Amino acid sequence: MIDRLLVMVIGMVLMTAISVQLLLCCLPLFRRIEFDAVCHQYALLMDQSGGLTGTAAANLVQTLQDRHFTVTVVQAPEQAAYGDIMTMTVQATFTDMRLTMALQMEEVNACFVYEASMVCRILQAFDAVP
Repeated sequence: MIDRLLVMVIGMVLMTAISVQLLLCCLPLFRRIEFDAVCHQYALLMDQSGGLTGTAAANLVQTLQDRHFTVTVVQAPEQAAYGDIMTMTVQATFTDMRLTMALQMEEVNACFVYEASMVCRILQAFDAVP
């Protein structure tokens, strides 16, 4: 009777640890999807306007910071000529928790990089200088 109870308690502890580990392994995937979705929105904005303005880049950083990312690099042209290749690069880190082999929680920094290249399709009309 006691042996069955002991096996059941140990089994439940192991199942709980495995369930927590699986959940913690899936969280970075969901964070990556969220990071890519936000960056993709601003890449579409860059495509529509022929570049990423300073206010749009600041809004991108603010949006990612609101979602608890630490943005390290944002590179994108503010204005591009028709036919030029525009490349947007965003790097950010996110502090995540992992379960160690000793069933202890430790902090791990996950680094995310988003890069999108596209051809500028916006024809800019520049004033002629006399």
